[in-house]
Amino acid sequence: MRTPLEKIIVFMIVVIVPLSYLLIDPVSATLINVVFLSLIFILKILVRMIISEDR
Repeated sequence: MRTPLEKIIVFMIVVIVPLSYLLIDPVSATLINVVFLSLIFILKILVRMIISEDR
C-alpha cells in the first residue's frame, strides 16, 4: 500500500530523472538528481515523523 504522496513522489522521480538527462548535460543532471533525491528522502523522513507524532 502506498499513500497518495508516495505515488506522486515515485511519479516525479520516474518523470524528472530521465527528462533531466535529455534536457541538461549528464554531469549537471546527475548533480540535480542527487539533490532532488536527497530532498525527497528528507521529505519522507519528515512526513513519517509527523505521522508517528500524530498517533
